[in-house]
Amino acid sequence: MDGQTSSETQTNSGRRGPGRPRDAEVGDRILHAALAVLSSEGYAAMSMDAVAERAGVSKPTIYRRWRTKIELATASIATMASDDPPTTEPDVWKALLAELKLFDHALSRGHGISIIGTLLAHEEQEPAMIALYREHVAKARRDRIRAVFARGIDEGVLPAGIDVDLLLNMMVGYYYASYIGGEGQPGDWPERCIGVVRRSVENPSRSR
Repeated sequence: MDGQTSSETQTNSGRRGPGRPRDAEVGDRILHAALAVLSSEGYAAMSMDAVAERAGVSKPTIYRRWRTKIELATASIATMASDDPPTTEPDVWKALLAELKLFDHALSRGHGISIIGTLLAHEEQEPAMIALYREHVAKARRDRIRAVFARGIDEGVLPAGIDVDLLLNMMVGYYYASYIGGEGQPGDWPERCIGVVRRSVENPSRSR
């Protein structure tokens, strides 16, 4: 025995139900628990005991999968990567709106903003964590939006010389700026951002 908790014993007993193997389900539970603890306690105060208690597993169960705290923390951060399928919306403006709504949902659910704060606070001590977030979470989401802009340029909806990076930073930056400023984000902020961009593109003289 490795000191299994009662919830583990219940999970591992009896016949296997439908769905993914139990081992994957336990791993997912641990990763979600680790992300929650990382968000609420920060990396320095994050402990395997707290993760084990939250996940309903024993510490040996965790250590069989992740040997160190940093391995577990980075693995949990990787779960924040988007698994949403690419938008199939043919209209470029609607496709941009769909991507902004997915971005909003990703940060609003769970531990999005608090995790970013934790990663920035520990950037010097544990640079691998924020590097992972930037590459697999932030960059992946931004690349999806860039792809829609590129399609808009190819289709002639957007001018060829448009500054895609500036527009991208303005749109997603609004979310962070309003949060840090304590204003909160209105529910229709994606629509409002797209509206501003669209008016400036379709009526450039009026937007000056």
